[in-house]
Amino acid sequence: MNRYSKLILAMTLLFVGMLEVAQIAAQAEKSQRDSSGTFQVKVSLGYLSLEATEAPLVQIFQEIGKQANITVDSNIAPEEKVTIRLERVPLEDGIRQLAKNVSVFYTENPKDKTRRISRVVVVSEGKESVPVQTKTSPQPENVKEPAPQTATKKPAPQPEPFKFEFDPGKFSGKEKAGKQP
Repeated sequence: MNRYSKLILAMTLLFVGMLEVAQIAAQAEKSQRDSSGTFQVKVSLGYLSLEATEAPLVQIFQEIGKQANITVDSNIAPEEKVTIRLERVPLEDGIRQLAKNVSVFYTENPKDKTRRISRVVVVSEGKESVPVQTKTSPQPENVKEPAPQTATKKPAPQPEPFKFEFDPGKFSGKEKAGKQP
């Protein structure tokens, strides 16, 4: 083998080694992302069955919403995880067991007056508050936002308490109610 062949062989081995290292790193990253836990959700006839092990709470609520045709709004962070097992519990009870700060909204069928859950709002109970995302229009670059202002709220003045005075000496039993002295 001449020098040129040895150089090409060395470069090829180096390239293949770099590819293997990149592939191993990608697999490690994927397994770390996928280690977010597992869960199985089944919503059927108003009942919820759930088995979750260190599963992201936000994904569980998304799946419940999809299966039950419910709009789910939340500010739950992707880091919030839960381990729980529920077997055919009423849907609302199951939702309330998953999170403490839950509001449930119903829709009534006008024909038979039955109610069903149409929307669920879940507020995170994490230590740090996670802001609710709102849609905003982007500011043009040449417009500066005003500096934040701190407002001090003064307490509203309290009204004077109701006063009632009664002097029994002004009325005698012999006088008529209509006469005043």
